[in-house]
Amino acid sequence: MFHQKKLIHFYKESYQASISSIKTHAQILIDAAKEMEKLGLPKINPNNLRDGFFVQRVLDFYKQEWKNNPAFEKVYFEKYLDLISLDYSKVTELEIQYNASKNGVLKFYKTNHKFYAYWDGSPRKGNLSFVSKVSFSIEKLYNIEGGKITVNLDEEYYKLYSTSNKQLDRIEDINNFIKAAKELNVDFKLVKSGLGSLLRDIRYDLSSYEINYCELMHKY
Repeated sequence: MFHQKKLIHFYKESYQASISSIKTHAQILIDAAKEMEKLGLPKINPNNLRDGFFVQRVLDFYKQEWKNNPAFEKVYFEKYLDLISLDYSKVTELEIQYNASKNGVLKFYKTNHKFYAYWDGSPRKGNLSFVSKVSFSIEKLYNIEGGKITVNLDEEYYKLYSTSNKQLDRIEDINNFIKAAKELNVDFKLVKSGLGSLLRDIRYDLSSYEINYCELMHKY
C-alpha cells in the first residue's frame, strides 16, 4: 500500500535546547569583545574572535602601547603590565570557555534522526538498517551581526516522519484508546501496562501522555 510520510512528532524542546547551547557559545564572543573594549582595545567585531586568541590580542595591543611609550623603554613588558595593573582575567576565562566548545560538532542521521539515535547501539535494534549521518561544525551554525546572534540549525533533524501506514494507524489507535479509557475512568496503571513501551509517559488522570514514537516506529 502506498504510504505518504507524515510528520508525527517534533522534538521542540530538544531543538530549542540545541539553539540555546549554540547561542551560549556565540555569546562568549560578544562578551569577549566587550571585555576587550573595557581594557582599552579598539572596537572589535565578535566574528573576528573566532580563532579563540582573545588574550593574545590584549597582550599584542599593550605590547605596542609599551613599545610606543618612551617612559617604559627600560622596563620589561611583564613589569609594565604590573605597573599599569592590567587585569585581563575575565578575557582569559572567556577564552577558555570558548575554546572548550569551538571545535564541537553536531551529528545527525539524514532522516528521522531521533529514531535512529534512539536505536543506535541498542541490543534490541534487530535488523534495523541505519541511514547515513551528516555533521555540522558549531562554528558554521551561527552568525553575529549588530550584537544579534542568528542560529542556522535545520529543525528537520528534530522531526519524526512516519514510514508506514501501520504507524499512523497505531497512533490513532493509542489516542482513541486513551480517550475511551479516560471517559470510562479506567485506572491509568492499566492503561500504562496495556500500552507498555509504546508510552513514554502518562498522567495519572490520563489528561496528558506522550507516545514513544521511536518504539512504535520500530515495531510497525
